[in-house]
Amino acid sequence: MIKNILVTTLLLASSISADLIRDDNLDVVNDDTAYLMWQDNSDVRLLAKNWQDAIDYCADLTHANYTNWRLPNFNELYSIVDKDASDPAINSSFVNVASDMFSPNIYWSSTSYSLYTTQAWTIIFSDANNGKISKTNSNYVRCVRDNH
Repeated sequence: MIKNILVTTLLLASSISADLIRDDNLDVVNDDTAYLMWQDNSDVRLLAKNWQDAIDYCADLTHANYTNWRLPNFNELYSIVDKDASDPAINSSFVNVASDMFSPNIYWSSTSYSLYTTQAWTIIFSDANNGKISKTNSNYVRCVRDNH
């Protein structure tokens, strides 16, 4: 019960409108509310990886002159969803989103599913839904970094 209340509270807090600003020169989106910088280059719409490879990709990423990238947790990834939009259901500051006519554009979070640790939480940016998927599946990757 307490866990459900905590998850609900975190989801509500993450849905507060963020101040997202795109930097076209660096191909990033800055979240001035949560102090995050989001990768928004062509890689985020082209690269699909399994969960561990997605974590490794972000840890090894050098982008916009920064090397301290990571795979976002579920709440961070959920914070860029735009529930009033569809296909893609992502804040309009982002210009690079996977578009695959045969499958939804699913993005990994770093958050494992607590009941089955072989699964991780994802966001489906075609319709703003979320789900749990086997970590061996290939899904898209969008890295984030703390921007203090």
